[in-house]
Amino acid sequence: MSGRFEHQVHIDRVVKDNLKDFPPILNEYYKRSSGMQSSSRHVVMNNVKRFFLYNEEKGTDIFNNDWLKKVTADDIVEYFFDIKVRTLKNGKQKVLSDSTIATMLHHLDNFFTFRVKQKYIDDNPITEAMEYFPKYKVKKRVVYMTPEEVNHVKETIASESPYPCRDLCIFMLGCRTGLRQSAITEIDISDIDFENMSIQVVEKGNVYKDVLIDPDTLRLIRECINERGNIPGEDALFIRFSNGKRITAWDMRVLLDTYAIDLNKRITPHKMRSTCGTNLYEKTGDIFLVADRLGHTNIQNTKRYVDTLKK
Repeated sequence: MSGRFEHQVHIDRVVKDNLKDFPPILNEYYKRSSGMQSSSRHVVMNNVKRFFLYNEEKGTDIFNNDWLKKVTADDIVEYFFDIKVRTLKNGKQKVLSDSTIATMLHHLDNFFTFRVKQKYIDDNPITEAMEYFPKYKVKKRVVYMTPEEVNHVKETIASESPYPCRDLCIFMLGCRTGLRQSAITEIDISDIDFENMSIQVVEKGNVYKDVLIDPDTLRLIRECINERGNIPGEDALFIRFSNGKRITAWDMRVLLDTYAIDLNKRITPHKMRSTCGTNLYEKTGDIFLVADRLGHTNIQNTKRYVDTLKK
């Protein structure tokens, strides 16, 4: 699983470089949050850093840890009031959504909870501040591709992509297995069991699992490997042909922006996962099969695909 390790090392390096100009307490918090996925830890740290920068701009000495003991619920409410509207580079203003604020609150809550557990502070100011914010429950509409739309994208990739084997393999892996984009980019050739027709991946929550693949997907993988060729020292299944290095989540986004542009909906890498779940349920009507395929431990998450089809 060197792909997984390589991805984690890259994110850790980026985060540590970004923490050089911040108090050591943030580096300590980052190390203690190793139970999260690297990408999730990155997002959490960005939101905590934003709170530190906000207070530094107000004249607070953020390197003196005592200032955190003085943060109150009112300070938290004022912080979110001040950052609710932000000005973009093009001069336009954007208002933070309720879901974004809920996420940022959750991340700050994690940080202050850590401070309480380490006995640096007595109380978590986020706990009291929560009552001033509306209770927000994420209810995002599930966007997916119908089988006809999947076939359209396949045909577009086959006819227009300079690397059709790689791009078609990425697309069909997402639509047929429901793997998250991080798991797809991290696949190494050594992770593939051709005899038993499976791929070992690490999913959300550092869960190792063997994902079964169908014969057609296995054929696409073989063609992708042939197109890729032998690259000494590089085991990644999916590479950038410009430099021979592993593709990134950004490469997958560009791929879909390019070849799914004709569809009357925005298709991101995660939409391949929702395509797998929704179409699998439509074919089988078995919600537990879908939950198992997508790795859902809570069946409520899977019900979103059922509700989408009913609507």
